[in-house]
Amino acid sequence: MDVSLWVAIASLFIGGGGLAVAIMGYRWNRKAIDDAWTREWAAQRAVVYPVLLDDWLSGKGAPYHRGGHIRLLPLKNGGRGPALNVGGVLTVTTEGDEHRHELLASTIAAGDLLDARLVPPCEEPAAWSSAHGAITYRDLAGGTWEQSFDFQKGPQGELEVSVREPVHTPLVAGAPAGR
Repeated sequence: MDVSLWVAIASLFIGGGGLAVAIMGYRWNRKAIDDAWTREWAAQRAVVYPVLLDDWLSGKGAPYHRGGHIRLLPLKNGGRGPALNVGGVLTVTTEGDEHRHELLASTIAAGDLLDARLVPPCEEPAAWSSAHGAITYRDLAGGTWEQSFDFQKGPQGELEVSVREPVHTPLVAGAPAGR
């Protein structure tokens, strides 16, 4: 066999090896880019939860005076991205009867506080200690989130709220973009 044939075969293997390295590099970089985008979207995630403001608890100060604290629930977006289509439900138990109240909100910008309207208003402020509910919202990545919470009385009789870990539901292809 001639030396040029061996050089050609060696060149073929070297070229094939180079092609394999290029393909592996492309796939590795593509995964790294996808991971970077995933991290970026996660960094823009909204996190919405109820907050117990002193003015709300006391029913004093705008907008909570004159019964505002029984028809509004302060919600905070503690995340870095906007919360879209915010809504939910609050269930209050008084004298063995459950009363369901819709939480009507809207979009909450990152870091903002919004007073969600309760429809119908909560009849008795003392009943908040038996309330529980869930807030639903969407994020910029197209997923939906549900944030459950419970109100209870603390050791000194003060109102406390416990917030559970939000549950993420990815948006299903072909599903409507609303709530």
